Amino acid sequence: MRVAQGNDGRPCVATNDRTRCVGRLAWTAARLSLLGSAPSLAALLLRAVGFELWSGAPSLASCLASSMSLKMLNAPRLAGLKKPLPLLEDPGLLARIAEISSRMGVPVPRTRVAGTLGHLQALSGVFGVQAPSLLLADGILHRLTPGERDAIIAHELAHLSNGSLWLVPACTSASGVATMWVPSRGLYSVLVYALATHPPQAARYEVLRARAPDGVLPERPGDVRRVRVHRLASTVMLSLWGSAVGAAALALRARDFWAAIALLVAVVGVQLGLPMSAMLAQRRKWSRRLGARSGLRWVFRGGALLVFLGFIWTPLFRHVLPRVLDRATVVDLWWQTARVPLSSSLVGAALLLAATVLHQRRMRLRAAIVSAMAQHDFMGAVAVGDAQRRRLRADPELRYLAAVALLLAGRRGQAVSELTDLCEGPAPLPAALFALSAISRGEPALHPARRAVQLLPDDVGARLSLAKALRDSGQHAMAERELADTRPSHLEEGHVLAVRALLACDRGEWDAAMDLVTHALSLAPGDALVLRCRAEVVQGARPDLASTALEEARAASRANPFALLDDDLNALETRLATPVSSGRRRVPG
Repeated sequence: MRVAQGNDGRPCVATNDRTRCVGRLAWTAARLSLLGSAPSLAALLLRAVGFELWSGAPSLASCLASSMSLKMLNAPRLAGLKKPLPLLEDPGLLARIAEISSRMGVPVPRTRVAGTLGHLQALSGVFGVQAPSLLLADGILHRLTPGERDAIIAHELAHLSNGSLWLVPACTSASGVATMWVPSRGLYSVLVYALATHPPQAARYEVLRARAPDGVLPERPGDVRRVRVHRLASTVMLSLWGSAVGAAALALRARDFWAAIALLVAVVGVQLGLPMSAMLAQRRKWSRRLGARSGLRWVFRGGALLVFLGFIWTPLFRHVLPRVLDRATVVDLWWQTARVPLSSSLVGAALLLAATVLHQRRMRLRAAIVSAMAQHDFMGAVAVGDAQRRRLRADPELRYLAAVALLLAGRRGQAVSELTDLCEGPAPLPAALFALSAISRGEPALHPARRAVQLLPDDVGARLSLAKALRDSGQHAMAERELADTRPSHLEEGHVLAVRALLACDRGEWDAAMDLVTHALSLAPGDALVLRCRAEVVQGARPDLASTALEEARAASRANPFALLDDDLNALETRLATPVSSGRRRVPG
């Protein structure tokens, strides 16, 4: 019997299964059409009960809902690339996903993988309602235990099981994704999680404990009182949201349109603003490290300013200037500048269009390099950079990515030369300073680390680089001071504790060092830097486990070559092969 390929990537029989595929397409189209027409249907209902809206509002809202709905059909892809992210090829993990899907009663989705360029973040998601795709980042594949990985996979498949994926166009997507970067403590955390689609981890643990059978209860993390605070904040926020929407409806009925608009803008602004601020804070952190200021931003700003000027020109003359100038002056000025609105709008639109085209070209080049590096195809990334060398030289961020690709491809001399060029001049690139400090020793490591701290005094990564360089040069007290000045996030706290464990080793405090590195692993499980520090601690505290710890660190380094730990691990291996009289009393370094 002839076999056809289904939209979900699985073979389907040409007779019955083809009909099923067509039926699924029709069902998907019908549900998306219903979602897109929901605002218009809501407007009709409001009109039936006496609420009159601006005639263009339903159409505008329907267009927005339809555009968001259409994005639900696409497989996840890297910004700037047309092709989807690569498919997972691990047969063992694919079989496990199929088993979990079968137990949950959902079709087996395609599974795609995404590299996070050395961060190894445990990001995941499901995309596409016609042929769902499960996205797993490299942190899930390399850092988590099988049980933790299965829990994340089951969580994402639950979105397919309960149909919540269909609600995405009606939700603020930022409320769902911003919780990768929200801290678990403080008032800001309470406010953001009160609006988010996903509760904090402590609340999830409490739900698991309530449903788990006796004898297998998971350990309760943190303070249970914080869970109650989050639940109370969510209830209060929901009440305020409902009250604001109800007040806006009453304002519309009373023909007070400005009050209704103000209330609705406040609702949407708060819901968007808090989660987006968390995302922007994380983005600003990395943009400061890359430190590259593109000239396109001035083109964008200039174009937007000209378009805005053309938009407000007529209201400015009609309502503002007559209040401060006499009528004759206003009329004379109007006739002299009558062509300004059209000219300003046209020039601004042209600038915006040109900047958009140039930005898209840059994003395609960046995406090609990042995609190759995320798949550890470093020679491919180098080839992309060599083919676009002229455009690469004009963009510091792209030059940095190409330099890292050169380093990981084995062309160390050329990579060091490129990184050194990026670190010279009045505005050095902080990320290049980090890389030079990581691959250097002694004074050559101290100089770029100190310069990075001068440029980014509040960056935890910069102070960690300096602390490690100070420790390698024997300046332990100064290294401790650098670590004491940090304000780390959850993952960064694991790095700080790991470096503190090395300093405890240097003082001969082996038990304290083991406690510190164990705590670091609980905060950053599977992290390459933490495992490298653990390997050094174990060499001194538990020599019988040194080989195993070193191999675990090497496996993590192979999974995350961007950590740039090969030289450190080679030095540890050489030290391990050197016989000593008493391993526990030996001071590493």
